[in-house]
Amino acid sequence: MDSPKPHVDHVVPRSLGGDATLDNAQISCPHCNMSRGNGPNPVTPPSGYTGPWPPLWWPHE
Repeated sequence: MDSPKPHVDHVVPRSLGGDATLDNAQISCPHCNMSRGNGPNPVTPPSGYTGPWPPLWWPHE
């Protein structure tokens, strides 16, 4: 089975004043992008994920 294609996610969501620049972009899986909404981190882990939550590579406030 093919993996879902990654999303380009806004670090600072556009709804909170973030812009559409490379400096405000990060790659995320579709689940994490949608789970995050306009919050700082995804709310729920993808099915089968193991490890710390939220992942250490997500920006933390």
